[in-house]
Amino acid sequence: PKGIIFSKYENIKEMLKLNNLSIPYIVLEGESETYNSIDFDRASGIKESIRYLHKLGCRKIAYLGFNKKTGIQSKHRLEGYLEGLKEFGLKPIYYPLGLGYEQYTEAREIGRTFKELKPQPDAVQCYTDYAACGFIAGLNDSQIFVKDSVKIVGFNNNPFARWSSPPLTTISLPCFDMGKEAVDALVKKQKTNEQTIQIKLKTSLEIRETT
Repeated sequence: PKGIIFSKYENIKEMLKLNNLSIPYIVLEGESETYNSIDFDRASGIKESIRYLHKLGCRKIAYLGFNKKTGIQSKHRLEGYLEGLKEFGLKPIYYPLGLGYEQYTEAREIGRTFKELKPQPDAVQCYTDYAACGFIAGLNDSQIFVKDSVKIVGFNNNPFARWSSPPLTTISLPCFDMGKEAVDALVKKQKTNEQTIQIKLKTSLEIRETT
């Protein structure tokens, strides 16, 4: 092949063997300083969300997600949240989620207990859109109206985010651009044989009715 694009390849030792070959390659969402990769700038995306929420008057912004750096994606999201709060001198508020596939269910249970949360947030940055929709469902279970009580931001901009009730404000990832940039980078590397490729793509905030 003239080039190889890997999707979220995590076996770094095996990947490094490709550095000794003449075939250009790049890894999607596989950030590393030692092999060619292209990823989203998750930290900056979360920081932009915190700034937006602060501009709306929010001062108790919680994080619904993994409050530990369990991997590259969780690490950068958490870093963005903490850096965003630090910019305005705000204190972090955590609502931890597990590492399994029960994000929606766990977030829904947290939403159901919203009135008992201390401190009670005026905004919540969620780890994913799944967690955000679960939290919204929990608020609905307790007859709490979103936006009147708390502003909510998701992450990923999944298609269902625009169909949630109410439609979810979320951080959008440029997935189409990632594919295009990956191919362009491989073509360029084949022609110039430049050193390790490290690309970070800027996210954007898709504002809808939860804020």
